[in-house]
Amino acid sequence: MKKIRAVLVDHALANGEADKEPSASVFSKITKFEEELREALPREMEAARVAFENGTAPIGNRIQESRSYPLYRFIRQDLGAVYLTGEKLKSPGEECNKVFLAINQDKIIDPMLDCLKEWDGKPLPIS
Repeated sequence: MKKIRAVLVDHALANGEADKEPSASVFSKITKFEEELREALPREMEAARVAFENGTAPIGNRIQESRSYPLYRFIRQDLGAVYLTGEKLKSPGEECNKVFLAINQDKIIDPMLDCLKEWDGKPLPIS
């Protein structure tokens, strides 16, 4: 919210809003905007999460197109680790421990090699 407010204030100052009548100023609308955002954001976030989980999100998960997808798949599907979902009661430490144990048991080698299977040894572009 602080960053959004800062952007709105910077925009208002850049456009000379400070000199206008207070009731028509962007400054008077910031509080109302923040209240509306606080009310709508949780609802919209939940709808986006549900759409993503159901596979109906307007923007799909593009990780499958990534070179590192075999590692992602290993951690998410094979190990069952979940991060940043907001729904689980496990601590991030418990999830990280799954990955740590897999590394110690050398289970991560095959997914890493899958990431490199089409690599010809030349430097890859940063993307």
